Amino acid sequence: MQGASPPVPDPHPVYRGRAWWRNAGGMATVVFIAFFGFNFVIPLLPLYAQLLGVTDVGQTALLGGVLFAIAPLLSAFSSPLWGIIADRYGRKRMVQRALAVSVVAYTLMAMATSIWHVVILRAAIGIFGGFYSMTLAYLVTVTPPARASIAIALLQGAQLLGTIAGPVSAGFIADHYGLRASFFTGAAVVAVGFVLLLVLADDDRAIG
Repeated sequence: MQGASPPVPDPHPVYRGRAWWRNAGGMATVVFIAFFGFNFVIPLLPLYAQLLGVTDVGQTALLGGVLFAIAPLLSAFSSPLWGIIADRYGRKRMVQRALAVSVVAYTLMAMATSIWHVVILRAAIGIFGGFYSMTLAYLVTVTPPARASIAIALLQGAQLLGTIAGPVSAGFIADHYGLRASFFTGAAVVAVGFVLLLVLADDDRAIG
């Protein structure tokens, strides 16, 4: 009929109903758990340097700064590559990869006998990680454009809550059971996030 509006294309199933909200909530849950686990390790790195034999205060401060900075620094260079790979193999898979790398790295850190082992493992997290950028990429992919702002805000809120809760819990574990126990606990918490990701978020590769 002349003047009739063109048919509206059927949205992808992941956009229908509350599917996008389930995916956003699932990824936010994973982000909270992951950052909760990350912060069983990151705030304790300078103390861990001392445990591994760095006694000079100046060296401890310097190495602490290096340990904090090396992962995000290398991630800034490696993230574009992981983005290209994610376009081909899926953002959810890249989030899984980043979580798996963190689990392995934190476990090995807990068994480190030299501060340089920790430096190398932090560098590996930077090169092979890119966790948060991939969670954002996933969320943008599976969320309708009109709902992207609230989905991203949910993700950032989850990150902040994990960052707040993690150091407090890490301090409690380290105080009662030692620094290495905090690293093992961080690895276990991130592993829980990896498992939950398998069931709480759809595969974004299904979306054209």
